[in-house]
Amino acid sequence: MISEYLKQKVKDKLSVTWNDEHTDRKIETMMEDTKAELDHILGAETDYSAPGMERSLYLEYCLYIWNGIKEEFKKEYIQDIYMIRHKNEVKAYEAKGENVQ
Repeated sequence: MISEYLKQKVKDKLSVTWNDEHTDRKIETMMEDTKAELDHILGAETDYSAPGMERSLYLEYCLYIWNGIKEEFKKEYIQDIYMIRHKNEVKAYEAKGENVQ
C-alpha cells in the first residue's frame, strides 16, 4: 500500500507537478520496487515515510531510478547504506538478546 504522504514526497523530489493517471501508476510501481530493494539492501523493513536518513535515501533512490541511473546510486551512497545497515544490525542484535533473556 502506497501512502499518499510518501507519494507526494516522491513527486516533489522528482519535480512532478502534474496529476496524470499514467505517471501516478509509474511512480507507485517505482515506489513499491524501491521499498523492496532498499529493505533488502538495508537489511530491515523500513517505514520510509518517517523523517530521517532512511527517507532521504529512499527519495534519492527514487530520483536515480526516475532518471535512469539506478546503477550509480550505490556508488554515491555506499557510506549512508553502510551506516543504516549497521544501525539495523545493532537493532536486530539487541532484539535477539532481549528474546534470549
